[in-house]
Amino acid sequence: MPQTVRRVALMIDPRFGYAARVMDGIHQYMADHREWRVSVFEHQDDYRTQAVQDWRGEGVIGSFHTPQLAKAVMASPHPCINITGSTDQHSLINVLSDDAAVGAMAADHFLQRGFRRFAFVGPTDVAFARFRADGFESALKKHGVTCSRFSKPDAFIAHLTDAARPTPSSTAVLAANDGLGANLLNRAQAAGLGVPDKLAVLGVGDYVSMCQVCTPSMSSIDIDFERRGYEAAALLDRLMGGRPAPKRPIRVSPRAVMTRQSTDILAIDDIDVIHAVRFIRDHATEPIDTQRVADEVIIGRRSLETRFKKAMGKTVHEEITRRRLERAQHLLVATKLGLMDIAVRSGFANSSALCNAFRRAFDQTPSTYRRQHRL
Repeated sequence: MPQTVRRVALMIDPRFGYAARVMDGIHQYMADHREWRVSVFEHQDDYRTQAVQDWRGEGVIGSFHTPQLAKAVMASPHPCINITGSTDQHSLINVLSDDAAVGAMAADHFLQRGFRRFAFVGPTDVAFARFRADGFESALKKHGVTCSRFSKPDAFIAHLTDAARPTPSSTAVLAANDGLGANLLNRAQAAGLGVPDKLAVLGVGDYVSMCQVCTPSMSSIDIDFERRGYEAAALLDRLMGGRPAPKRPIRVSPRAVMTRQSTDILAIDDIDVIHAVRFIRDHATEPIDTQRVADEVIIGRRSLETRFKKAMGKTVHEEITRRRLERAQHLLVATKLGLMDIAVRSGFANSSALCNAFRRAFDQTPSTYRRQHRL
């Protein structure tokens, strides 16, 4: 029997930069699974509030970021999926970013570069910003370091440039989103703070055009908006088919840190360790080990291991493995290569070695990771 063509409304506010990417994910779900008849509604809040109430289709996906919109959605007779995390809408059916994981990913990015001084800049009254800050702070605490919080970029820059304070060491700052990150770069430049040598800035969202035109270009976390759209469409499809709504929000894991100039630095003083890290970065997919790295740096293996551990908080072998896993993650998402080919191209001896390292690092198999992150 032919499938019923369902009528679906999209009420995704295009003023949010992620709108196009979320809709790309929705379109991909439709291409993979079924035909929908889609209506796209204007973005004015008052218009969308009435549109939710008047809609006579089978389902809605939208950015319901105001109490009025949320109230209209809760009164709707058909399933409505919310895809914006700007407010705490616990009563809605939500498909959102895993913002705590975003913060943890940022912490790992900075810790890998040797930073020991951290800050978060973002509004405390916005849900996604608060969750990102909490995740950032929690991950840092596990490594014995703390994080200062500032609601606005100007307050943070004023803190750094306060003449009454001693000149701070290099500071790593996570901005709640790319807009705040770009603002920070502008204010840092006006205050004479070098980026990334004095201030390393990491945004969230990976709005590529914005990140690339910043001076310097801005690193950012890709939070996989396409996957959010895809999962929202999949959930709506299930709900329109009569399945019960989930009791908790579906949270989509961030994809990766897209490193650009604003964080491309090692905040350590040991020149030999810096040399070692850069060599590993450039050659991790080759058959190298700790001795090969020591030979390149021209110091003894034991000395390198001691100094590397002190500066980076990990062993040389662990850094080699991390870089290889980073490469494997990229290939799993970006290509259709088999596990053996990915293992070899990432520097592992075989697929078993890749799978074992992957499980130890991420508590899941490469195949599971691929399913979660590929559309």
